Amino acid sequence: MELPYNILARLYKIQSKSGSEAKMIQYLESLLPLLGEGITVVNDKNNLYVTKGQADTYPCIVAHTDQVQAINKNTDVLRMDDLFVGFDFHKKQQVGLGADDKNGIFMVILALIHFPVLKACLFHGEETGCLGSTTCDLDFFNDCRYVLQCDRKGGNDFISKGAGVELTSDEFIQDCQLDLFDYKVTDGLITDVVTLKQRGLKVACCNISCGYYNPHTDYESSKISDIERCWSLTKHILSLENTYKHIYAPKIVKVVKAPKMMVKNVTKSKKLQEAYAKRIINKNLGLSDSDLVSLWIEHRSKFPSISLIQFKRLYNEKNSIKIS
Repeated sequence: MELPYNILARLYKIQSKSGSEAKMIQYLESLLPLLGEGITVVNDKNNLYVTKGQADTYPCIVAHTDQVQAINKNTDVLRMDDLFVGFDFHKKQQVGLGADDKNGIFMVILALIHFPVLKACLFHGEETGCLGSTTCDLDFFNDCRYVLQCDRKGGNDFISKGAGVELTSDEFIQDCQLDLFDYKVTDGLITDVVTLKQRGLKVACCNISCGYYNPHTDYESSKISDIERCWSLTKHILSLENTYKHIYAPKIVKVVKAPKMMVKNVTKSKKLQEAYAKRIINKNLGLSDSDLVSLWIEHRSKFPSISLIQFKRLYNEKNSIKIS
């Protein structure tokens, strides 16, 4: 059964640059209570605290409402095979979706639809220093079993340590059964769950890949198969009924908050980028459409001016020469 991607497309269309998140917050305030019975949403200083059902302990998922990309009222969302991309038809160029972290918001929405008992928190201002999670009411998480965040690029990472901060326990990692979902444990950078741990959150938490690529740029895209695999792991984690106690004991060394991503300046000419794309194509002939999309995503940073449509055209030209 396909996920409700019309909701995700709507999230992509709502522009929510850091500090200008009012439309996104208002949309979520109106939408979330409609996703099931017994859902309450409290807006406290632009952080949304969401509770569904009544229980002694709750699974918990968090996300953030802001994006890095500037507001573009002409953004359209295109679905191309296994990919979502943003496109400005006025300027005839690709634009960012704000998939970091609208894919994470989508996971919160799916979880509220699926689970009868749940807590969620949507933080503002993550991209400008985790402003929401720095000032949020930490007592909201006192009855949570663990805290999950879906705010990592790619499709396979399970972040157990962020910016040098230990987030979780071996027991929690084991029960997440990452091998079943083709995820692997690795280190990450600063995000909201890292801030919560630094402030004294007493349960295990983690940050997992949710299918966006090239975040913070106009070449951002979302891979649908990775979004769906993220949802499969999210469902499994939020089904865990144990409470995983974990306290971060900071070392004396000061933690340096690194940016989530350094955006490199593109200096290569279009001609050089096309030559590089052709070299990649020469080594990977005979692919399916889905594999071709994955190939474009994998090497996208090397030829950022080559769109998926252009890449497919170059591929088809080369493939037809080989066949003939």
